[in-house]
Amino acid sequence: MELAELTLFSNLDVDQLARVGAMLEPRHFEAGEYLARQGEPADGIYLLLQGEASVMLNTPDGGVVRQTTLSPGMMFGELSIIGESMRTADVVADRAGQGCLLPSSALGDLERSHPEIHSGLLQNLLGGAYEVVARLQDEAATLASRDASVWLVAD
Repeated sequence: MELAELTLFSNLDVDQLARVGAMLEPRHFEAGEYLARQGEPADGIYLLLQGEASVMLNTPDGGVVRQTTLSPGMMFGELSIIGESMRTADVVADRAGQGCLLPSSALGDLERSHPEIHSGLLQNLLGGAYEVVARLQDEAATLASRDASVWLVAD
């Protein structure tokens, strides 16, 4: 997968994409490898170019639930970067692959040196965050309707 195909870079021109591309840190991973761990400081936005990974959440009762599967072209860590917080989930490679990391420090550098690129990236991140929120709302509505049907049956 080429960088220009990634949603994060969709509104960048060739020169801007080259500038951001030079800031990316390549990553290779094997199946079973942790790409991120819940509670770690968020150090950047991870872009998946090849392979597959699962986002795993720890439940309050000590269990683990797979939230979603990431495929080439997807990213994670964007919400943690915007909020300057810790990773909120584990991300584990299901299949070997490659990705790259856009370090949070690079975003700060772009904000100072190339605000138009920084603004374009933030615009794309906001669009991605909207998609995540919409998906979570759908999932919450589905769960709520299941709970309601259980109560209806129980009455």
